[in-house]
Amino acid sequence: MKQTNKYIGISLAVTLAAASSATAQNLLVNGDFEDSTDVSGSWFEVINSGWKLDPGTTDGRAMSWTGRGTQLQNNEGLTGILSVPGLGQFAGMSVSFSPATEEYYQMVPTVIGQEYSLSGLIGNAESAAKVTPQPNTAVAAIFVDGVAVVTEEEADWHIFSYNFKAANTSTKISYGFTQADGTGSQDMIVDNMSLTAVPEPSSALLLGLGSLGLMVRRKRA
Repeated sequence: MKQTNKYIGISLAVTLAAASSATAQNLLVNGDFEDSTDVSGSWFEVINSGWKLDPGTTDGRAMSWTGRGTQLQNNEGLTGILSVPGLGQFAGMSVSFSPATEEYYQMVPTVIGQEYSLSGLIGNAESAAKVTPQPNTAVAAIFVDGVAVVTEEEADWHIFSYNFKAANTSTKISYGFTQADGTGSQDMIVDNMSLTAVPEPSSALLLGLGSLGLMVRRKRA
């Protein structure tokens, strides 16, 4: 009997995990930026889907990890970034050589009151020589409906996760800068961006209990 309960408990745990993961569909288009194209001889690549420049409808910019990753890691403050698991060929970027900010976005259909989880990688590249003498350094950010919910200072990076409840039937997810660099040089990196609906515990529990009842019934039969 104890052995049976053990297997039922394991099965229930697996079922609950499956119920949660079943709803974890990434709502962002091209969140990993792999739908991008190499531009021969260019410093940046072109994003083909998902991300647009705001204001405007210009496609976003991407970078090649092979082409720029080592430079970012060794010379622009993003130490260890190449060790992040799951990096593909491309990453999104926002770059400007003037004291201004730019923002790339996409509008995502959402359900009012539904909780969502936004996650990914954010980096703000800059050489130490440019960061040190400038008190007015660039601040990179991830925005939800125009509000900066994740920020990163120059010459650093991190993996982020942020939960929020949708206030509208369409939510704007974007990345860019909240503050420009006084030197007129800023370089933001984002990758593995994901937006998923957080399942209600009751939904997963009901599915799990239903499966448990079915297993018990089959065992008795």
